[in-house]
Amino acid sequence: MAFRIIILNSPGSARRFLGAVGRFVGHARKLTILPLSFNGFIETRDVAARALETNLAKTSLGRRQSLFPVSIQRSLLALQYNGVRRLMSKSPDAVALVWNGLSGRRLVFAEAARHAGLKRLFAELAPLPGYLTVDPLGINYENSLPRQSRHYHDWAAANPGEGDWRLLAAKLVSRKPRRGKEMVKTATATSPSGNFLFLPLQVPSDTQVTRYGGWIKSMESLIDAAHEASRHLPEGWRLVVKEHPTSRIRFAERILSLSDERFGLDNETDTFELVARSCGVVTLNSSVGLQAFLFDKPVIVIGKAFFGWEPLTHVAPGQDRLNALFAQADGLEIDPGLRGAFMRYLSEYYYIEASLTQSPYLMEAGTAKLRARLPPGLR
Repeated sequence: MAFRIIILNSPGSARRFLGAVGRFVGHARKLTILPLSFNGFIETRDVAARALETNLAKTSLGRRQSLFPVSIQRSLLALQYNGVRRLMSKSPDAVALVWNGLSGRRLVFAEAARHAGLKRLFAELAPLPGYLTVDPLGINYENSLPRQSRHYHDWAAANPGEGDWRLLAAKLVSRKPRRGKEMVKTATATSPSGNFLFLPLQVPSDTQVTRYGGWIKSMESLIDAAHEASRHLPEGWRLVVKEHPTSRIRFAERILSLSDERFGLDNETDTFELVARSCGVVTLNSSVGLQAFLFDKPVIVIGKAFFGWEPLTHVAPGQDRLNALFAQADGLEIDPGLRGAFMRYLSEYYYIEASLTQSPYLMEAGTAKLRARLPPGLR
C-alpha cells in the first residue's frame, strides 16, 4: 500500500501536530519503531556514521549513555536506514515528515527519504510563542528563509501594515530548571542594573551548538570567548551570563571563577526580564536572540543562525570581531524597517499558527499555510 505521508513519530507536543497532519492528509504511516533491512545501499555506511556521530556527541555532553557498544549502535542505524529507505521506495509520491532536527534516527529517517526521492517537511516549535516551523529544507540555520534584506522589504511593500508582532513578548515564558539540576542562584556583582549585555547559554549537546556553533565548539569556549570580549566593553558596562535551565551540565563554577565587575553570572533573574533590561543580547544562535527582537534590542550573533546576517543583526565570525562589537556596545544599532519587515514575514507568512493547549491543535490560518506547503496531490 502506498502512503501519502510517512511520519517519524515523536514524543510530547509533536504528537498532536503529527496526528493533525495525518488526519487531513490521509493514508499516513507513523513510524515509532524504524523497520530494519540487511540489504544495504551505497549511502548506508556514510549515513550510519553521521547519525552515530550525533548520538555520541550527545552522550559526551551529558545525555544518557546507550547500553549498546558503538559497533552495535552503528549497525542498528545502518539497518534502520536500509529498512526505512525500502519502505519509502514503495511510496515515491509521499512526503516524509520529521520533527525537531537531524540527529540519530531522525537523521536516518530524513536521509532515507532524500535518497528515496521523497519530498520532506521538517517541523518543530517556533521561537515565537503560538507558532510552528514547517519547512521543506530544514529548521534553524538550514531553513529556507532568505538571508538578504531586499526579500523582506519587497514582501512588506507588497503586504503593507505594521503588524502586532511585538505583542508576542507578553506570551514568552522562561523555561524551568530540569528536575534534579537546580541552577546556582548566585547573582554576582553583574546583577541586571546599569548598562549590560546579556548572554544566555544553550544546552551543550544541542545541534545548535555541536553542528552550527561555527568557530565556537562548546559552551566552555563560548564562555571563554565572551569573557575575553568583556574586557573590551565601554567603561561601566558588563556582560551578564545565564545558564540554560534544562542543561544537564552546569557552568556556574567556571563563570564564577571568571567573574569581576565586567563579567558575571545571574541565574536568579527571569530570562526575559534580563532581555528587557539589557542594552543588547549576545547569542551563539539561541531562540532568545530572535525573541530579543520583540524587545527592540540589538543582537550579536556568534554562531550560525537564520537571523545571523547583517544588517538584521551584528555578526561576529571570530574573536576579533566579537571584541570590536563589545567595544562599541554603546553604539550598536537596529534597522527598525528591516526588523519590522522580517518579523511580520515570520509571523504573518512563514510560521504556522498552532495551539499547544487547545483543540484543534492547528489553527485555521495555520492549516491553510500548511496545506499550501504540501505538494498539490496532498492538499
